[in-house]
Amino acid sequence: MNQPTKLLIASLFVAASSAVLAQGGTPGNVAPGVIAPVPAPGSINTGAPASSTSADPFVQKREADAAAKKEYKEKRSATKAEYKANQAAAKSEYKTEKAEAKSDMKMEKREASTERSSAIAADPAKPAMPGQTNYSGK
Repeated sequence: MNQPTKLLIASLFVAASSAVLAQGGTPGNVAPGVIAPVPAPGSINTGAPASSTSADPFVQKREADAAAKKEYKEKRSATKAEYKANQAAAKSEYKTEKAEAKSDMKMEKREASTERSSAIAADPAKPAMPGQTNYSGK
């Protein structure tokens, strides 16, 4: 083999190994014939996401914003649940008071009607009204 062919084959192997690693390949699933690089002992990924390990200020800001947004949503949902509970309690209290007031008004109306009817029936000077027993139709 001549020199350009050897360089071409070597560069193809390097490109293939770079493509495998760029696609997220691990040393266990590298194509046969390709030499996989050995990772450093402290750089093995355990599967747990690292928080704020980036030195990039934009990444740190994005992570801080995401944490603040999550905290805000949790606080808002707790406040909303408390508000709904208070509204439900106030609504039931309002309905109870309204029902009591309505029954009181009905009772007062019945008492006033009976008092008025008894006062009309007890006064002999007033003429009888339609619907009463002593009404003559005049």
